[in-house]
Amino acid sequence: KVNKMMINKLDFKSLIHHPYLNYEQVKCIFNHRNKYGKLTSLKQLSTEAAFTADDLKRLEPYLSFE
Repeated sequence: KVNKMMINKLDFKSLIHHPYLNYEQVKCIFNHRNKYGKLTSLKQLSTEAAFTADDLKRLEPYLSFE
């Protein structure tokens, strides 16, 4: 069973430790959260240059948006 990471509640330090996220991607997530509020889906990150379609597909099973 996969433990999902709560992307809207975790701090920067916790997210940067995820093996599928790099520094630029975590920074992008935090910038998006600060500017627009909580993320509700990965689609919101699809327009960001830091994320490719493959990145988002690989991350999907590991993230929770609660």
